[in-house]
Amino acid sequence: MKVLCAFPRFTVDLTSLCLFPNLFSPHVLVLKPQPLVELKELSIILDEIAVANGVKPEPRSFMPHLTVARFSRKICLSSKEQKKLTLDNLLGMNLLVNEVILYRSIPDRLGSQYIEMN
Repeated sequence: MKVLCAFPRFTVDLTSLCLFPNLFSPHVLVLKPQPLVELKELSIILDEIAVANGVKPEPRSFMPHLTVARFSRKICLSSKEQKKLTLDNLLGMNLLVNEVILYRSIPDRLGSQYIEMN
């Protein structure tokens, strides 16, 4: 995947901690990145590569995030806990993106398996 090798390095700031799909019935705890320009450009390239390799395109809009935890059961947070999780600039961490590896996700009853795509 030569096109990925040519993609320039960039830094992503992890600016907030959020619950998906919402605060009232969360399934996943994620870190949200900024800025989104490079990530959006990269997502377009990755979509094209995936489709060219027989993977169905993702119908949902692009939502960049880094999954921290998945909840196997419903959790309830107090309004004080919810407010803590949605504060902007909560973390101030950043990541240098200098390599991209594309994986195919194969879901099964025990969880997804991830296979590197060449």
